[in-house]
Amino acid sequence: TFHPMLQPVLTLYVGQLLGTESAHHMSIAGFIFSLAGIAGVVAAPVWGPLGQRRGFGRTLSAGMLIAGVFTLGQALPLSLVPFAVLQFLGGLGFAGVFPSLNSLMTRLSPSSQRGSAFGLIFAFQQVGGALGPLLGGALATLMALQQVFMSAGLLLIACGIFAAWHFSHTHPCPQVKAD
Repeated sequence: TFHPMLQPVLTLYVGQLLGTESAHHMSIAGFIFSLAGIAGVVAAPVWGPLGQRRGFGRTLSAGMLIAGVFTLGQALPLSLVPFAVLQFLGGLGFAGVFPSLNSLMTRLSPSSQRGSAFGLIFAFQQVGGALGPLLGGALATLMALQQVFMSAGLLLIACGIFAAWHFSHTHPCPQVKAD
Protein backbone atom coordinates (compact mmCIF):
# COMPACT_ATOMS: atom_id res chain seq x y z
CA THR A 1 0.00 0.00 0.00
CA PHE A 2 1.19 3.52 -0.68
CA HIS A 3 -0.34 5.03 2.45
CA PRO A 4 1.44 4.09 5.70
CA MET A 5 -1.80 4.57 7.65
CA LEU A 6 -3.24 1.52 5.88
CA GLN A 7 -0.34 -0.85 6.53
CA PRO A 8 -1.70 -2.33 9.77
CA VAL A 9 -5.21 -2.88 8.40
CA LEU A 10 -4.64 -4.15 4.85
CA THR A 11 -4.19 -7.81 5.78
CA LEU A 12 -7.26 -7.75 8.03
CA TYR A 13 -9.29 -6.03 5.33
CA VAL A 14 -8.29 -8.63 2.74
CA GLY A 15 -9.40 -11.31 5.20
CA GLN A 16 -12.78 -9.57 5.49
CA LEU A 17 -13.13 -9.36 1.72
CA LEU A 18 -12.32 -13.05 1.39
CA GLY A 19 -14.57 -13.96 4.30
CA THR A 20 -11.83 -16.07 5.86
CA GLU A 21 -8.74 -15.85 8.02
CA SER A 22 -5.99 -18.12 6.75
CA ALA A 23 -2.35 -18.18 5.74
CA HIS A 24 -3.59 -18.04 2.14
CA HIS A 25 -5.19 -14.65 2.67
CA MET A 26 -1.89 -13.31 4.02
CA SER A 27 -0.19 -14.23 0.75
CA ILE A 28 -2.94 -12.48 -1.18
CA ALA A 29 -2.62 -9.44 1.09
CA GLY A 30 1.12 -9.39 0.43
CA PHE A 31 0.49 -9.40 -3.30
CA ILE A 32 -2.08 -6.59 -3.03
CA PHE A 33 0.28 -4.68 -0.76
CA SER A 34 2.92 -4.82 -3.52
CA LEU A 35 0.61 -3.54 -6.27
CA ALA A 36 1.15 0.11 -5.34
CA GLY A 37 4.90 -0.39 -5.65
CA ILE A 38 4.51 -2.11 -9.00
CA ALA A 39 2.33 0.79 -10.13
CA GLY A 40 5.04 3.18 -8.98
CA VAL A 41 7.63 1.47 -11.15
CA VAL A 42 5.31 1.89 -14.12
CA ALA A 43 4.17 5.45 -13.42
CA ALA A 44 7.15 7.29 -11.89
CA PRO A 45 8.94 7.68 -15.24
CA VAL A 46 5.78 9.31 -16.63
CA TRP A 47 5.23 11.72 -13.73
CA GLY A 48 8.67 13.38 -14.02
CA PRO A 49 8.31 14.58 -17.62
CA LEU A 50 4.66 15.45 -16.98
CA GLY A 51 5.73 17.70 -14.11
CA GLN A 52 8.36 19.24 -16.35
CA ARG A 53 5.65 20.18 -18.87
CA ARG A 54 2.71 21.00 -16.57
CA GLY A 55 4.39 22.15 -13.37
CA PHE A 56 5.52 20.10 -10.40
CA GLY A 57 3.00 21.72 -8.06
CA ARG A 58 0.23 20.52 -10.33
CA THR A 59 1.58 16.98 -10.56
CA LEU A 60 2.13 16.86 -6.78
CA SER A 61 -1.47 17.85 -6.24
CA ALA A 62 -2.78 15.53 -8.97
CA GLY A 63 -0.86 12.56 -7.60
CA MET A 64 -2.29 13.05 -4.12
CA LEU A 65 -5.81 13.63 -5.41
CA ILE A 66 -5.70 10.53 -7.61
CA ALA A 67 -4.33 8.42 -4.77
CA GLY A 68 -6.96 9.84 -2.41
CA VAL A 69 -9.89 9.12 -4.71
CA PHE A 70 -8.79 5.53 -5.30
CA THR A 71 -8.16 5.06 -1.57
CA LEU A 72 -11.70 6.26 -0.87
CA GLY A 73 -12.93 3.76 -3.44
CA GLN A 74 -11.27 0.96 -1.49
CA ALA A 75 -13.63 1.68 1.40
CA LEU A 76 -16.61 0.57 -0.69
CA PRO A 77 -17.92 -2.95 -0.16
CA LEU A 78 -15.89 -4.64 -2.86
CA SER A 79 -14.66 -8.04 -3.78
CA LEU A 80 -10.96 -8.75 -3.82
CA VAL A 81 -10.26 -8.04 -7.52
CA PRO A 82 -11.76 -4.51 -7.60
CA PHE A 83 -9.96 -3.78 -4.32
CA ALA A 84 -6.65 -4.87 -5.87
CA VAL A 85 -7.30 -2.80 -9.01
CA LEU A 86 -8.02 0.29 -6.89
CA GLN A 87 -4.82 -0.33 -4.92
CA PHE A 88 -2.87 -0.41 -8.19
CA LEU A 89 -4.58 2.71 -9.55
CA GLY A 90 -3.93 4.58 -6.32
CA GLY A 91 -0.28 3.60 -6.62
CA LEU A 92 -0.19 5.09 -10.11
CA GLY A 93 -1.29 8.40 -8.62
CA PHE A 94 0.94 8.27 -5.57
CA ALA A 95 3.96 7.60 -7.79
CA GLY A 96 3.78 11.26 -8.81
CA VAL A 97 4.17 12.60 -5.30
CA PHE A 98 7.88 12.14 -4.61
CA PRO A 99 9.26 13.03 -8.06
CA SER A 100 7.18 16.21 -7.92
CA LEU A 101 8.14 17.00 -4.34
CA ASN A 102 11.84 16.46 -5.02
CA SER A 103 11.68 18.60 -8.15
CA LEU A 104 9.89 21.37 -6.28
CA MET A 105 12.52 21.28 -3.56
CA THR A 106 15.26 21.58 -6.17
CA ARG A 107 13.55 24.52 -7.86
CA LEU A 108 12.39 26.39 -4.78
CA SER A 109 15.31 26.04 -2.36
CA PRO A 110 18.56 27.94 -2.69
CA SER A 111 21.41 25.70 -3.82
CA SER A 112 23.26 26.35 -0.56
CA GLN A 113 20.33 24.89 1.41
CA ARG A 114 19.25 21.97 -0.79
CA GLY A 115 20.99 19.35 1.32
CA SER A 116 19.12 20.59 4.39
CA ALA A 117 15.86 20.76 2.43
CA PHE A 118 16.17 17.17 1.21
CA GLY A 119 17.19 16.02 4.68
CA LEU A 120 14.07 17.67 6.08
CA ILE A 121 11.84 16.06 3.45
CA PHE A 122 13.33 12.66 4.22
CA ALA A 123 12.87 13.21 7.96
CA PHE A 124 9.20 14.06 7.45
CA GLN A 125 8.77 10.98 5.22
CA GLN A 126 10.10 8.88 8.07
CA VAL A 127 7.80 10.60 10.57
CA GLY A 128 4.88 9.74 8.28
CA GLY A 129 6.16 6.19 7.91
CA ALA A 130 6.27 5.85 11.70
CA LEU A 131 3.12 7.73 12.69
CA GLY A 132 0.94 6.52 9.80
CA PRO A 133 0.80 2.88 10.91
CA LEU A 134 0.33 3.95 14.54
CA LEU A 135 -2.59 6.15 13.54
CA GLY A 136 -4.07 3.50 11.24
CA GLY A 137 -3.81 0.85 13.95
CA ALA A 138 -5.38 3.16 16.53
CA LEU A 139 -8.20 4.12 14.19
CA ALA A 140 -8.85 0.45 13.41
CA THR A 141 -9.56 -0.13 17.11
CA LEU A 142 -12.12 2.70 17.08
CA MET A 143 -13.89 2.24 13.75
CA ALA A 144 -14.57 -0.17 10.94
CA LEU A 145 -11.69 -0.96 8.60
CA GLN A 146 -13.55 0.71 5.72
CA GLN A 147 -13.54 3.94 7.73
CA VAL A 148 -9.76 3.77 8.07
CA PHE A 149 -9.55 3.67 4.26
CA MET A 150 -11.96 6.60 4.09
CA SER A 151 -9.84 8.55 6.57
CA ALA A 152 -6.66 7.86 4.60
CA GLY A 153 -8.34 8.84 1.33
CA LEU A 154 -9.71 12.06 2.78
CA LEU A 155 -6.30 12.92 4.21
CA LEU A 156 -4.70 12.47 0.78
CA ILE A 157 -7.40 14.57 -0.86
CA ALA A 158 -6.95 17.33 1.73
CA CYS A 159 -3.18 17.29 1.13
CA GLY A 160 -3.77 17.40 -2.63
CA ILE A 161 -6.06 20.42 -2.28
CA PHE A 162 -3.54 22.13 -0.01
CA ALA A 163 -0.74 21.44 -2.52
CA ALA A 164 -2.87 22.83 -5.36
CA TRP A 165 -3.48 26.01 -3.38
CA HIS A 166 0.06 26.36 -2.04
CA PHE A 167 1.91 25.66 -5.28
CA SER A 168 -0.51 27.46 -7.59
CA HIS A 169 2.24 30.02 -8.24
CA THR A 170 4.74 27.51 -9.62
CA HIS A 171 4.96 27.24 -13.37
CA PRO A 172 6.17 24.57 -15.74
CA CYS A 173 9.88 24.48 -16.37
CA PRO A 174 11.06 26.39 -19.43
CA GLN A 175 11.73 24.11 -22.35
CA VAL A 176 15.37 23.92 -23.37
CA LYS A 177 15.96 23.24 -27.04
CA ALA A 178 18.33 20.39 -27.78
CA ASP A 179 21.25 21.12 -30.06
